[in-house]
Amino acid sequence: MLEDFEIPVVNGKAKKPRCSKNIDVRKLSVSWKSNKKAWISTEIMSDCEELAKSVSVLDAISWNTSALKKVEPRCVLKCFKKAGFLSTSEVTAVSTTEKREKEFADLVANLDSNVSVEEHVKIEDDLFIEEENLHVSNFIH
Repeated sequence: MLEDFEIPVVNGKAKKPRCSKNIDVRKLSVSWKSNKKAWISTEIMSDCEELAKSVSVLDAISWNTSALKKVEPRCVLKCFKKAGFLSTSEVTAVSTTEKREKEFADLVANLDSNVSVEEHVKIEDDLFIEEENLHVSNFIH
């Protein structure tokens, strides 16, 4: 999946960051840029200009969606809690939902079936509950 994306630009203060002491940053799957204040400068943006021309809005939306799907709700919850956005009751409500989802996943795992949790959740999506002729064209005179 990584090959579907452009190489991300990572910007920092150090030309050779301490965290990569024994690693050649040039061999990582990122484009490492640096300057004293870790700002994205005009020079860095100019280097990325050609890349920006090749990325469509649809690509950006797709990458954004893909990245967002990998963020666990627990992570967002902890960030919001630490920032003071959530009250204790809101945290309890979310953790209860997560607990129920885990319980459901455990139940599905114990079934003698090779159907995933996602498939169980979406099982009704393919059922025909209403007529299929609800296209906009059927309502326009």
